[in-house]
Amino acid sequence: MIEVRDLVVRFGDRAVLDRLTFTVVQGELLCVLGASGSGKTTLLRAIGGLLRPTAGEARIGGEPAESAWRRCAYVFQAPRLVPWRTALGNVRLAQELRSGRANGEALRYLDMVGLAALADRYPAVLSGGERQRVALARALVVEPDVLLMDEPFSALDQATRARLRDELLRIWREHKRTIVFVTHDKAEAAALATRQLVLTKRA
Repeated sequence: MIEVRDLVVRFGDRAVLDRLTFTVVQGELLCVLGASGSGKTTLLRAIGGLLRPTAGEARIGGEPAESAWRRCAYVFQAPRLVPWRTALGNVRLAQELRSGRANGEALRYLDMVGLAALADRYPAVLSGGERQRVALARALVVEPDVLLMDEPFSALDQATRARLRDELLRIWREHKRTIVFVTHDKAEAAALATRQLVLTKRA
């Protein structure tokens, strides 16, 4: 599903990623581990077509990442919900931006993350964990081939993180999306991953 070949990303004189090569098969849950500054988010952006590499390439389903961006969806560290839309409205927004219209699937995906009863609530009255569940539903509703997750649970307390990890695993087992999950937490990677990729910070 994902091919990364000889990927190089430089910022000025510093190579954040240097000749990185790996593949991710369909349905795999890959955790990318590494300290701050090791290039985890940079790698995620290159896979999602948001960043043009200095050299090498990233491909999704055989297509260059920059032209395959519609096959991806993101879940960021912060939920980034639109405050004037309800939970359901935020999920529908992803459909509207992707296809120009929303459909009845939005409520189904909110139900998938256990929030159907809170569909009419606004982000300001949702807990941190609930907001991140909305963000997950918003990413899933566009039915991406690849789900890119950038430390999505790191700002939450341990109990909420554990619940959301369990929720993610349940959804992944049921729907077998290909997931690339960035984390700096070894225990989190061990709990989630079918395979781990460890990046080291370059001098």
